[in-house]
Amino acid sequence: MLGSLVAVNNPFPFSISGFNGLTTAQIISFFIDFVLFNAYVVLIVIAMAGFYFTAKPRHGVVRTAAIWHFVAVLWMLMAFIGTVWAAPAEKTWLTLNSLSQLGISQRGINAFISMAFAFIAVVCMAAGFARASAQNRAIREEVLAAV
Repeated sequence: MLGSLVAVNNPFPFSISGFNGLTTAQIISFFIDFVLFNAYVVLIVIAMAGFYFTAKPRHGVVRTAAIWHFVAVLWMLMAFIGTVWAAPAEKTWLTLNSLSQLGISQRGINAFISMAFAFIAVVCMAAGFARASAQNRAIREEVLAAV
């Protein structure tokens, strides 16, 4: 056992490279997935915060704009699950020797489908914020008319 401990050829035995053994395409896919994952987390937080603030009753009136934000949260969860469905961890989105699909693997196509889900969620969030603004204006006008 002592012989196996002494026979270390690496001068830095505790230096570990997380990308050791991965190809360039796999490393690029890792960084793309990292950016997508964090973007989806930010969008989920925005959708949930929009839901929280639009679901609170104002002046005794419940705004229905929160439904748009709830639908956006559901679409963002589908997009988030889509990153797992694409599963590019230690795999690649790029097939550098395939010209039939313009160099994009099936995992990359699955990731683009999850991006489409995220786009639908962003549209739902925009509709929710626009509807909340219109409902706030209507509630404010009703409160001012009652005074």
